[in-house]
Amino acid sequence: MSGLQIAILVVLAIAVYAGVRWLGVVGRRHAVAQWGGSRLQALDGLNRIFCRRFHRLDANLFDLPASGGVIVVANHVSGLDPVAMIAASPRPLRFLIAKEQFNRPGLRSFFSLLRLIPVDRAGRPDKALRAALRAIEAGDVVAIYPQGGITTKDDRQPRLKRGALFLSDQTGAPIVTLRISGVAAEGLTIPAIFVRSRLKIEQGPTLTADLPSDQRLQAIADFIAPGIYPKTTQPPSDENGLQQQDLKP
Repeated sequence: MSGLQIAILVVLAIAVYAGVRWLGVVGRRHAVAQWGGSRLQALDGLNRIFCRRFHRLDANLFDLPASGGVIVVANHVSGLDPVAMIAASPRPLRFLIAKEQFNRPGLRSFFSLLRLIPVDRAGRPDKALRAALRAIEAGDVVAIYPQGGITTKDDRQPRLKRGALFLSDQTGAPIVTLRISGVAAEGLTIPAIFVRSRLKIEQGPTLTADLPSDQRLQAIADFIAPGIYPKTTQPPSDENGLQQQDLKP
């Protein structure tokens, strides 16, 4: 290798290092949530810039209690949803994620860094709810998609799952409702992050644990997917979902 080639490689290495350092500074400057750790703080800020500039996110920070366990529920239309929710949250969010998504090659370490909670839907989903229960009791904010997976307006609508209600009943944590719209690549996972959208996140009612469970579940259904789930005396529920006795240690 010639001296010129070595010099070029050195210059490129310095440029990459300087670029990474600059991105870190910019990210930390725009960070809002306190993730603990400079790398996550930088990612928080860069994600907020990405969502507001590239995806034209139209949302103020949604309201959360300053401390203590909270449950956040939202509709789920694409893989962009959690990215957008984090960009609009004043606190770190811990998501329940399907185990097969959690174990995607190259992403497992990153998801672990974000403290996501994998759900083994084919095996023991109750383990994920127990982990979420411990997280809420420790004062974390846990985000759940009651529809159970990506569900667009053209899909056959499944019944809502009751995991958020169970967690609220067990911990007394409030349920904060959100509705996501404006995603250009509905139905897609990772590709949706790179297709420019006009994101909007709206906040609905905050549901306290003292409200009847059927009232809370119907309120969630009415806000995250208006007009989809009918108003009945028996609200949508998860036929195959976990019962409280299944979650006892």
